[in-house]
Amino acid sequence: MKNIFNRMFGDYKGQKLEIPNFESSEEIRAHIIFHGRVQGVGFRYNAYDIAMRLQLTGYVRNLQDGTVELEAQSERDKIKFLIEYMKHLPIIKIEDVDYEEIPMKEGESKFGLS
Repeated sequence: MKNIFNRMFGDYKGQKLEIPNFESSEEIRAHIIFHGRVQGVGFRYNAYDIAMRLQLTGYVRNLQDGTVELEAQSERDKIKFLIEYMKHLPIIKIEDVDYEEIPMKEGESKFGLS
């Protein structure tokens, strides 16, 4: 997967990302906390954009402690792709990621931005 990101971001200048084809993987829900320079840098908007393009459900929001919380539900490979995508964006500096798989939410159909 690292080679995919090197190709995508080697000449990144705000161009649209081409979403790769994913092989089918297990459906999960993940609770993720991003630490670092993740507020005030467009993190949530970028996360929302890629989540929508990957057809994830869940949400992304800023927390009062300066971190960003994201819950995503979809295939495991798509969620992992979102995390790696966010790590490679210019201006955003992720220092740590807390990742936990949690129970699925039945009937969820959207990805929210708050």
